[in-house]
Amino acid sequence: MNGTDNLTTVKMTIERGYMNVQSAYAILKKYWDPRVADNVRNMKLMKDGFGAVFDIKAEKWEGFYDNFERLLET
Repeated sequence: MNGTDNLTTVKMTIERGYMNVQSAYAILKKYWDPRVADNVRNMKLMKDGFGAVFDIKAEKWEGFYDNFERLLET
């Protein structure tokens, strides 16, 4: 989000309901290894309430995305 080296920006959205910081972290902890949340930086909520944007350590990105693809398949 701020161009820091070794961080990848992720946009997480929901289709219904309202997302706050606590619910964003709860989603991360529910569907990813709980340690993923420890690698999240600079979380900001989207103005419409349907998502959040955050940075994750670049070396964790590949595992994060692989897990996301597995979630889409189930």
